[in-house]
Amino acid sequence: RTSDVKDSGIRHKVKPGESIGSLANKYDVKVSEIIELNKLKRKELWLDETIKIPDNGKGKKVEEKPKSDDKAKADNKGKNSKIVEAEKAVSKKEQKQEKAENKKEPEKKSNDKKDTSSKGNEKKDDGKKEIPLYHTVKADQTIYAISREYNVPVNRLLKLNPTLKNGKVVTGQKIKLKEK
Repeated sequence: RTSDVKDSGIRHKVKPGESIGSLANKYDVKVSEIIELNKLKRKELWLDETIKIPDNGKGKKVEEKPKSDDKAKADNKGKNSKIVEAEKAVSKKEQKQEKAENKKEPEKKSNDKKDTSSKGNEKKDDGKKEIPLYHTVKADQTIYAISREYNVPVNRLLKLNPTLKNGKVVTGQKIKLKEK
């Protein structure tokens, strides 16, 4: 079968991070046309591979090498996307910290309102949290996470809770954290 796709005469040397889709967007052509013109049997591109770019049929050729302004914009676009991704990661981390702090704040407020003679859930003077007798397992929580949260070794938790088989816990399950 003969190919209906026309060659524009442009050749593109593959750089790190480029895909057939990114080339199709850059040159305003279809992925299938690139694959057909280059007779590719794979959808991955190799570094430094030279790819023929099909004619997009719009009468004007897309330049292989962007002008210096276009190149600067392209570089900034790539840098900006990396910066945005980094900012999102930092933002997520900050949100997790805020949630953790918000969970701790109600405890502090409720302890302030309580009579100081009840030392059940109050923090010790050295800044460590008093370990409660039981913990109710939350969604997606593991015995290892509980161990870290209360600074109790996993082996100790398994010893205190003989019904835990292979350390598997279920959401809503109560786990003993210490002897009375």
